[in-house]
Amino acid sequence: MSPEQMFEVVYKTIDDCVITTNVYVPTQATTSDDVSSKELPTAIIFHGGAFMLGHSRMNSTLLINECLSRKWLVVAPNHRLCPQVNILDGPITDCRDLLTWIHAGHLDHALTSHSHPGIRVSKPQIIAMGTSSGGTMAHSLAWNWDNGMTPSPPIAILDFYGAKDFAHPFWSQPLTSSGFGFPTPPPLTPDIESQIYTAHPIPTTDTISLEGQTPTPSSSSDRPHLTPRQIFAFNQIVSGTVIRTNYPPGSPSDPSTFRPIDPLHNLSPSYPPTCIIHGTADTTVPIEHSHAVHQELARLGARTKMIEVEGQNHTFLGALVEGRDEEGEVWKKCLEGVEWIAGFLGTGREGEGEGEKRGV
Repeated sequence: MSPEQMFEVVYKTIDDCVITTNVYVPTQATTSDDVSSKELPTAIIFHGGAFMLGHSRMNSTLLINECLSRKWLVVAPNHRLCPQVNILDGPITDCRDLLTWIHAGHLDHALTSHSHPGIRVSKPQIIAMGTSSGGTMAHSLAWNWDNGMTPSPPIAILDFYGAKDFAHPFWSQPLTSSGFGFPTPPPLTPDIESQIYTAHPIPTTDTISLEGQTPTPSSSSDRPHLTPRQIFAFNQIVSGTVIRTNYPPGSPSDPSTFRPIDPLHNLSPSYPPTCIIHGTADTTVPIEHSHAVHQELARLGARTKMIEVEGQNHTFLGALVEGRDEEGEVWKKCLEGVEWIAGFLGTGREGEGEGEKRGV
């Protein structure tokens, strides 16, 4: 994509922490004759990283380009990273504030100031997408929060193997095999832990992603150098402490503890249409957790679709390479989900496809 198609803008500043989002503009919108009055559907794409890692430019290029080809704006935000701030007060609050920022017209102003006059967000046509912890972020835009100022939720959600069902015993168990090859971390020392909790301002980006990691080298000398944050995060992942470290209040076995952050405990009949795409071999976020959300949405009568990707482990979307994987079966499964949610924008072929449920 050309530089003119993407710009970065600040959407939030808190306690000296400046939080930005990338905005991608479809080429067709900038070259068509009727650009002076164009409202575009908008896809918000949240990156993964176990709430502690990653940044906005680590989203799938294939997914971004697919959205742009449909003449959608794409908004890819950063957010504050745990653990200096917990999941609710940091990532979820930031992502909700982004949605409020968009509804308040600030993205429209940013588009004008970055040489895209006349292009605006179609506020009723905002969809939310995300991978892994980013899937949790996408869901978090769908239910009310405490301040009573909830803007309209997204019109649809596309969840790629998102983290959910946090009271499940899985989230307290060591991870014996990730299957997607993140580096084996050295031990977590008090010095490393201190560096994490005293960092100021709270980081909003990290240079490593959990998306599409190559297999871990067999020799420790070949393994990449890990920063203190990465050592901290990978230790939480392998020890099964991601949730208790980043959202510590209450009992880890009590579902009510996680109600403020858990999609499974915030579903309703009016929940946005939701498509979940998950690999059958996922050992990092078990597919059963996605089945639980899909089945509960169907029971409640909400529109929902479950797409299983046979034999795929976690982060398969990030492993897909532009120019190589567009004709592969994995990407075709991803496109099936994109097409399904496009139907709710009026820009796709919505229907009761295989794997879709709707309660009666």
